[in-house]
Amino acid sequence: MLSKVPDGWKEAKLGDCFDIKSSKRVLQKQWRNEGIPFYRGREITSLAEQGYVDNELFIERELYEEFASKHGVPKCGDILITAIGTIGNTFVVRESDRFYFKDASVLWLMRASDNLSALVNYWFQSELFFNQLDRGNGTTVDSLTINKLKSLSLALPPINEQHRIAEILSSVDESIQATQAVIEQAERVKCGLMEELLTGGLGSEAIERGEVPEGWVACSLGKIIILEYGKSLPEKRRIKGDYPVYGSAGIVGTHNDFLIESQSIVVGRKGTVGAVYKTSQPFFPIDTTYYVVARNEVNWDWLTALLEFLQLAKLNEATGVPGLNRGNAYKSKVSIPPINEQNRIAEILSSVDETIASHKANIEQQSLVKKGLMDDLLTGKVRTA
Repeated sequence: MLSKVPDGWKEAKLGDCFDIKSSKRVLQKQWRNEGIPFYRGREITSLAEQGYVDNELFIERELYEEFASKHGVPKCGDILITAIGTIGNTFVVRESDRFYFKDASVLWLMRASDNLSALVNYWFQSELFFNQLDRGNGTTVDSLTINKLKSLSLALPPINEQHRIAEILSSVDESIQATQAVIEQAERVKCGLMEELLTGGLGSEAIERGEVPEGWVACSLGKIIILEYGKSLPEKRRIKGDYPVYGSAGIVGTHNDFLIESQSIVVGRKGTVGAVYKTSQPFFPIDTTYYVVARNEVNWDWLTALLEFLQLAKLNEATGVPGLNRGNAYKSKVSIPPINEQNRIAEILSSVDETIASHKANIEQQSLVKKGLMDDLLTGKVRTA
């Protein structure tokens, strides 16, 4: 039972609005390299976040048509939701979509009422949904069952108000998507600039062959930097303080002491291999990282861009947890410009980075606006009628 239902709205169980089910099992031996797309949880997550997916699994059309005739397949307005691991990512099926999906890891909400799927999809993105999952023992569930979904309660406005709410929230989504497109374009521009600027216009293949721009010096990465090991600092030993603690995925907390006082670059060693983070303040790199010591004078922004450009993740040689061997990294061929040229390159690339960072901050702000709107509109605190 919901604590409060706005005037003119009605409380409903999700199971009354949708026929909630899973798919028929598709065996791994039935997977194909072409045919009808076959989605797992990761593909549904990609569709939820980006609206598209680079799919790698398929089933034969004949099998899809057999499922369609005997059991049904997702149709326009149905909702798919991830149910194991990262739960609650949803995708509303579009008119043009033709796919099947993996049982258990994805659940299927087949429309069984006139309620607007887009409105329910926003409800799934809100705290109104996730708070109901947390009830009981106080811990967040890591899997969803059909019965659990059926039992969830939501407050539904009249259909015309459902449309107005969905339109308002959709306009924010469109703004976020437009900003994300600008970011992606800026990142493509940056990649092109890095290829041009960090190779002196020769291109990375020429650098690999040993060619070098006039006035630059060809050498291996190990001739210009040392990759030093970070130090173990388990979370239980950290004392919250002023100094960022870096792991291979970036800042993972703070500590009241630092390991490195000067500016440097952190490189992922285990886990997120080859990830690069520049820091200008004292910090503590843990043992899943390397930190960079420059052998000679360098522009640190230029060096950060160079390490990103080298894509050290490609050197991962671990079979279990990904790992970067610094000896292999040292062998990477690079071309070093004079310091004044490093400064010029860094200035150009930093301006692009600032543009990207500005747009990412804009998306964060838009996401906060959307969260506030969902809280107001999906609870009836603010009415659109």
